[in-house]
Formats: sequence, C-alpha cells, structure tokens
Amino acid sequence: MSWGWMSKTTGRASPRPALGALAGIMVTVAGCQHAPVSDRSSIDFLIPEGATFTLHRPITIPPREAHVYIQDGAVHPLNGTNLYYPHCKLGVADIGDAPRTVAPGGFQITRVRRYVDHILLVDRAGLQLAALGLRLAQGDGGSDGPTDYMYVTAMRLHSDRQPQVRDLHCQQLDDPGLGRHVSYEEIRQSLGDLATIRPPGEAPSGQ
Repeated sequence: MSWGWMSKTTGRASPRPALGALAGIMVTVAGCQHAPVSDRSSIDFLIPEGATFTLHRPITIPPREAHVYIQDGAVHPLNGTNLYYPHCKLGVADIGDAPRTVAPGGFQITRVRRYVDHILLVDRAGLQLAALGLRLAQGDGGSDGPTDYMYVTAMRLHSDRQPQVRDLHCQQLDDPGLGRHVSYEEIRQSLGDLATIRPPGEAPSGQ
C-alpha cells in the first residue's frame, strides 16, 4: 500500500493511501445550511437552482462506470485525480457494459445541496478491512485506518435530450473539522474550458 498526499489544510504530509487501489466507504454525517449569499466570491455562495451547466466537449463514460472525474479542465480516472483538491464528478443514471458518450449541450440544475461524507479508505484486496470499516460506519466497531471527510456540493442535472445524465458533484477530501466546501470559483477552475456553470441571469461568455 502506498502513502502520501500532502494535506492542503494542514500543510503537512499525512499517511494517505493511493486511491487507485482503494475503495471508500461513505456515510453522510452532516449537512451544511446557510442563508442565501449573493456574493459569488464568498465561500458561502451556493449555486442556485435554475442555473445552467453547459458541457462544451463530449465526455466518454468508461464501461462499468457511472461517472467520470474532472479536475483542472480535463477528465481523469479516479487514480489520476487528487481528491484532496477541488474536483468534480459527472454522473449518469446507469452502469453500462459499453462506453457511453455525454454530448456537448446544456443542462438545467434543478437541485443543489451541500453535505459531508465520512470516508473510510480501505484496501480493495482486504475484505476484512472493508467489513470492519462498514461496521464502524454503522456505529458497531472501530478502526485505526485513515479517515477523512468529503465536502460535497451536489447538483442535480436535467436535459430532455440527455435524460441519462444525472448529476454533478463538486467536492474535495480534507481533514475532519478543518475542511470546507469548494467555492464557486474553485468549481469553475475545476471545470476549466471543458464545461461552465452559469447562474440564472448571467449572460453567456462573450455576450
């Protein structure tokens, strides 16, 4: 098992398993609610329902996967994504045996919420570790394994032309109690020129 991402919050190296060989068992442990904030530069600004997500280039969903990861304007596999920095995850409704393409186009954001997932990172080959982690998640055990929180901004997507496209999660892993949700600007940077999010009333770029 390999170790070693740098924690963005603490600035110190922490023993972190490489996620290409790991599975995360997630349990939602908290939700964050704020009064509406209109300043888009604020960390508390929440993308409003009715905003538009526009994909500018096609994205291929690999076989037996239901989502792809986007970071710094490019699509990455899970083991090529630094989960401790802002990134997004575009999801479709079903897992297929063949690759599927999400075509460029617009999607309405119909629901937005923020929550925090408790992550137990376990070796895929260690079935006993996975079982132990599940018992801990259910409050029926303990583990000294690595744990972190995934700070998630979840957006439900809708398109009549591509109803299989389900949601966009923009998020980052961080230390418990020290992390935060990604900001609007960090979401835009994660998507880069691959896709854009436009709140209601905002004119498209170039207009």
